[in-house]
Amino acid sequence: MTSQKLLEYWNLLPMGLMGLAILLGIVRLKKLGLVQKWILLLVFVALLSEMISRIIWKNSGNTFPVFHIYALIEYSILAMVFAKGFLDDMCARTFRSSIVIVGLFGIANIIFWQPLTTANTNVTTVTSVLLIISSVALFFKILNDMRYKKIQKSALFWVNIGVLTYFSSSFILFNFADWLMPVSVEHSIDVWMLHIFFNVIHYLTFTIALWMKPE
Repeated sequence: MTSQKLLEYWNLLPMGLMGLAILLGIVRLKKLGLVQKWILLLVFVALLSEMISRIIWKNSGNTFPVFHIYALIEYSILAMVFAKGFLDDMCARTFRSSIVIVGLFGIANIIFWQPLTTANTNVTTVTSVLLIISSVALFFKILNDMRYKKIQKSALFWVNIGVLTYFSSSFILFNFADWLMPVSVEHSIDVWMLHIFFNVIHYLTFTIALWMKPE
């Protein structure tokens, strides 16, 4: 089996977890808290975007427009999660304002720097940094406030693990892949395999979050 074929099979794992998370979320919909409902919406949008991009790719089309749109939706939903998680009106307003700012930056990025037909690395870099900082800050706040007796039973805790793990690894791996691409195709495939591995962890933590009792 070639490395590229193996990569295709590996790429089905995150989609399977997305489907599992959505199924679990639908079954437990009436019991979900607000953070969990935001995560369920995010996973649904992620799976829909993945399916659309695969259809476009199979027909030899350009999938970049899908990811331009998804990156902004993803940040908007996670910003709302953090707005709820910090339990502070000032923080909530800051995160809501950041959605508008990032959205305007995304539009400007399309118009002036990276059109829909190219990768939106500017937006993904900015949003990744913002989400990493937010995730670390939320961990410190949770520990400082002693909010939970059993933190592992908190949906927000698992969501935060997923965000920190995925966006920190992606930030490093995507830059690493850009450096390796001209050096070795096989090495760049290995980087993408690692990315899929962290994506699996990403959606696994979201699935666990949807299983937890609402807060």
